[in-house]
Amino acid sequence: MNNQSLFLGIALAMIPALAAAAGSAVPSLYPEHAASVDYLPEIRLTFPGVEDENVVLDEEMPVTITDGTTSHSCTIYGWGAHRFIVFDDGIDITDGGTWTITIPEGTFSVEGEASAPVEAVYTVVGK
Repeated sequence: MNNQSLFLGIALAMIPALAAAAGSAVPSLYPEHAASVDYLPEIRLTFPGVEDENVVLDEEMPVTITDGTTSHSCTIYGWGAHRFIVFDDGIDITDGGTWTITIPEGTFSVEGEASAPVEAVYTVVGK
């Protein structure tokens, strides 16, 4: 076994541990990553199995959505483990194309742990 194979084996063995370490700090999104939608009025974000009082939002974190040409800042509202992400004063994303939302690491504190970074891609068909 050469050093590259050993390194790859160790890296692959670590993946489940890293996912487990992220635990409840990894949110679920709806629509889910890679969804195709007619338009995107909002994104729902939840932390399944986490009590509401154990999720705290850092409102200073810059959440954005972009199609590579146009970018919109996002506002997160709601409370606890159940949130909604809306775009620039509540507009709907109706322009067809591929849109990517980026939620930085630490946007939330979940049971005292910084949330994982999230990047989700949506295909918007357009209205």
